[in-house]
Amino acid sequence: MGNMFYMNKLYPQAHKSFDKAINIAIQKNDEFAISVAQNNNGIVFREEGNYDASKLFFRKSLAIRSKITPLYEAQNYLYLAKVFTYQNNADSIFYYRNLAIQALQKHSSSKVNPAIITETAAKALADGFQIYELELMALASQIKNEPVQALNYFQNALERAGKAEDQESRMVYLYNISDLNNKLNRQTEAVKYATQAYQMAVDQQNLDYSVRTSKLLNQLFTKQNNLNQANFYLNKIIGYTDSLNQKESSEKIQSARILLITNEVEE
Repeated sequence: MGNMFYMNKLYPQAHKSFDKAINIAIQKNDEFAISVAQNNNGIVFREEGNYDASKLFFRKSLAIRSKITPLYEAQNYLYLAKVFTYQNNADSIFYYRNLAIQALQKHSSSKVNPAIITETAAKALADGFQIYELELMALASQIKNEPVQALNYFQNALERAGKAEDQESRMVYLYNISDLNNKLNRQTEAVKYATQAYQMAVDQQNLDYSVRTSKLLNQLFTKQNNLNQANFYLNKIIGYTDSLNQKESSEKIQSARILLITNEVEE
């Protein structure tokens, strides 16, 4: 329920559900379940912009997870690092990323306890860790105004996301690579990656990135004085923006319905 509320941007209700989950997990003495709900609370606070509360919940969860396995410990260090990307604090991103790598090294040198996590699940988490870590390093490099370094990190993240068949992450990284190439005045490369990102956004019916990539391509072709292509993507911006507005209106109605039903059930 907490995740349903979070996906519909009903943040106070999400906190309420996750708090209930924590209390139930405490009664059942299930520390892992406590840590999961704490992390979920941390994610919601991060999206609300309450970064101090977000870090508090991630640290509470970290205290539990560090006793379970270094793999979960590493995961929580990356959660903390992600909060600092919202605050444009590159030094703290690097700090928690390094702690995450140390924890992952501890995991690599020890045997996986099947009672805690299967080898398959542990490998999936470790692979996801590598992609996430590269993304964080790219964002930290952007904060430090190091576009070439950021580009290298995003390129590596793109390659790993491809191997993991993570199409959504690939789309995001393609967009960022194009944007960085644009800032470095590498127009041919910028167009190539933006076109790929645009096609993936359309294929995935991701309206947000359909708008973003259309805007970027419009900007790139305007720079090249290619007015036909610039106008083509200008029309796409208008079309996808209208669809996005309709989707957002529909989501607001859906959120209102969920809230109404929830209140009725509670009563």
